[in-house]
Amino acid sequence: MARKLHADKLEAHRLKNRECMRKIRLRQRLEVQELQRNVEQLEQQYAELSESTTAEKQDTRLITDSGLDYTEAVAVAKQLGAEKLMLQTQLKHKAAWRRQLQRILDFEASEISPTPHTPGILNVPINVLDEVQAHEELGFQPLDEWSLTQAILENKREVHHVETRLLQPSIFDALDDIRTHRMQAFGWDVVQRVEDSVMEFVFTKKFVGLNVLEIMQKTWNTSIQLDEFKKIKAETQRLQMLQQVNSNAHVFVRDVGSPSDISVFRSVFAHFFIESTAEDQDVAGTGYTLGTQSVSTNYPRRPSELEVSGKLAWAKLLMSIEAVDVVDQSTGETYQRIRWVGRTDYCSEEHAQRDAADTLQSMLRWEMLLVAPALTLVSLSLTAAEQDARRAKNREGMRKTRLRQRKELLHMKTTVVELEKQYAELSRRAEAVKKSNELAALQLSTSDDLGPVAQAKHLGAEKLQLQSMLQRKIAWALQIQRVVDFEASSLAATQQFQNSGSVQFDTQARAQAEEELVFHPLTQWDLTRSILENKRDIHHVESRLRPPSNLIDSHTHQMEAFGWEVIQRVEGSVMEFVFLKKFTNLNVLDIMHKTWRNDIQLATFRTVKAETSRLEVLQQLNPYAYVFVRDVDSPSEISIFRSVFINFLVEASKEFSDSSGNILTGTGYVLSRQSVAADRSSLGIERDEAGRTIAWANLALTTEAYEVETPATGEKYQQVVWAGKTDYCTEGDAQRNAADTLQGLLRWEMKIVAPALTLPKLIR
Repeated sequence: MARKLHADKLEAHRLKNRECMRKIRLRQRLEVQELQRNVEQLEQQYAELSESTTAEKQDTRLITDSGLDYTEAVAVAKQLGAEKLMLQTQLKHKAAWRRQLQRILDFEASEISPTPHTPGILNVPINVLDEVQAHEELGFQPLDEWSLTQAILENKREVHHVETRLLQPSIFDALDDIRTHRMQAFGWDVVQRVEDSVMEFVFTKKFVGLNVLEIMQKTWNTSIQLDEFKKIKAETQRLQMLQQVNSNAHVFVRDVGSPSDISVFRSVFAHFFIESTAEDQDVAGTGYTLGTQSVSTNYPRRPSELEVSGKLAWAKLLMSIEAVDVVDQSTGETYQRIRWVGRTDYCSEEHAQRDAADTLQSMLRWEMLLVAPALTLVSLSLTAAEQDARRAKNREGMRKTRLRQRKELLHMKTTVVELEKQYAELSRRAEAVKKSNELAALQLSTSDDLGPVAQAKHLGAEKLQLQSMLQRKIAWALQIQRVVDFEASSLAATQQFQNSGSVQFDTQARAQAEEELVFHPLTQWDLTRSILENKRDIHHVESRLRPPSNLIDSHTHQMEAFGWEVIQRVEGSVMEFVFLKKFTNLNVLDIMHKTWRNDIQLATFRTVKAETSRLEVLQQLNPYAYVFVRDVDSPSEISIFRSVFINFLVEASKEFSDSSGNILTGTGYVLSRQSVAADRSSLGIERDEAGRTIAWANLALTTEAYEVETPATGEKYQQVVWAGKTDYCTEGDAQRNAADTLQGLLRWEMKIVAPALTLPKLIR
């Protein structure tokens, strides 16, 4: 009983927090709207000021003492502007010299201090290539300390250049013809850019409770052994050391296999381990950098048969893995930041695109093999008191973050007020000049006359900059909220269902799947894209079938059946549907768990969708995300409709409207099926061994169950939603699928939901 009361209190506390967050977001939207209205007023004042300035040019009166004073004031303003530009230039020079000096100090400190702080990192076996053989085969000449220093400094310069280019605000991406890809995946900020044969990337993620020195030592040991390094970059075929410059700097040769016409890409690079510092706005930290920098091999050498045949090419590498302990000076928060930065040149755009995918996969494998075990050990070693302390620290960090955001918003308001004051002062001056009959604007020099206009244009530019800042802030807030929602849903679903029993699946071998279905294993990034694509598709279907205006087209059919609100739409070969029903005394967690287990086994799934003849697992991405192939029989000319889709289960929240129009928030679970893309352009209509015709069907389906509470009355109920879209090639098959889907819903309710509703009555 105490546990139930405690759970009720937690649920009430969560609902209260959600309501507070909703009110905060509403207040912020109102504040942004107020700022936009202020900006519009400033634009109107700017237009009026421009008109008054134009009118002054037509004044033909003689210059008086007031006019001369005005001319002198303009000259003084010009002089002050020139001094301002000179001061800005001096400040830029000072900052550049300071950065250069800091680089030199960092490099000298890294050469002096790393040895005492990195004990035992060389106690691993390394495959060494003989110096004579290295010279004959690769044209490699040993590096001296000065050459190593140049390589490290060049690496730092190039890494800074890549960061500057890729970490600029996304609003500037449209100014370039080359597209920059930005996304959030598994907590990583991923930015990649491919231009011809060059691929650039920046991956950044924050961690808590991570020992950066230990992680970088493990990374160093892994990166210099072929067997260990292949666990991260599986396509590596060769990794040999050519020279040991010092204890923390080596030169390696590496061959990477490729499935294209060029079968091997070869690189000779310096691999070094140094200490480093990070400074970014209010953030400062110290840590370590593991760098990779291609070195010159332009000396005479004997080309191999592979190189003569054109199947071997040379690739240029630039890479940096940086791990630093960071302190946020504005909030006092401490965490660990890991950043992968690099640039590669793989001869052609096709190979660069493949390398972009391989690099992202390598980063995720590296996190799984080296970082995840360290984080797990930390979490297991924490006591209950330490966990409570960490939660309190996290809450304090979030409080400080919200406080900082409020200060930033207040600063924006202050900026708008200052702009209004400047506009008012400028308008007052223009009015005074206009009333003075002794001012003759035509006899002033053109540059003198344009002084107020230039100031007005300057203020207009500041206004545009403020607008862009507001837009970027809103865009980033939305993007961060999407990532937080997705990560929270994935984590929560795994924790809620971690005790589920094992299930026996019908599986298909990978080789058979590639041959029969043209299916290639998916990555975690493919899963993320499918989840987001499913959310977009379902939102589009719900917006079309349940519009706010309640106006539907002739293709949409609406009815009430067995307590369900049924909405279906068939147009061409596409069928869309939304089914909704309210329940009471329903355990949504238990219902969704039973639905999940029912839908992943052929024998049980046929009790809901009887026309299913095949259901096999092609790949398991995680405990609650599988890739299936499913065949559905049809009595039409097309005998079988085949689908390859991801079946995943996540936690989610959704907003509903009550009879009074109030917005209610429900929390629960979503079971979705989303078709995955495959190269089936050459397949079309097929025939199996028995001569039956087979066509491909596209799916985007969800089964959702939410706990909803009305704050005004305290009433609790459970909202169940079925929504989706299917494409079954012809309108006749789409109509048949609409009827089958409705029958499947009723069978599901009878098999899964009805027993759960009956049990409470029997217990009474």
